[in-house]
Amino acid sequence: MPYAGAPPKRVRTSKARTPREIVQHMTDAEAKDYLLELVEAFGPLVTNEMHPVDEWARHLPKKQRRLAIALYDSEWGLSREVLCQALYFDDLNRECNEDQALSSAVKHLRRRLPKHLKIKNLHGYGYQMVGQRAL
Repeated sequence: MPYAGAPPKRVRTSKARTPREIVQHMTDAEAKDYLLELVEAFGPLVTNEMHPVDEWARHLPKKQRRLAIALYDSEWGLSREVLCQALYFDDLNRECNEDQALSSAVKHLRRRLPKHLKIKNLHGYGYQMVGQRAL
């Protein structure tokens, strides 16, 4: 097993769907529940609340900080689609070209990580932050 306990692999699409596209075919109740889940999941990413990564990530641009927080909080890694949603949480109309925008953001974030943290590729799935985290 390549990633024991990891979420199942997802088929990678050519571009991530926006939340607007996802809720378009849902009932009102389903759409409301889905959007509330998004706000709960990504809300801390867009606020100015202190987070353990802020010890070394305060100077990062907004999107790199969001990416760092999302990866730091995920034990098993995140799919490329979820990371794109984290990057463009504040712009629901923007589509994320997974192959370029996300790869570029990860590349720049890797350069700025402290030595005890690394970002690992999860082939066909996404990325995972590995290393010693603060308690």
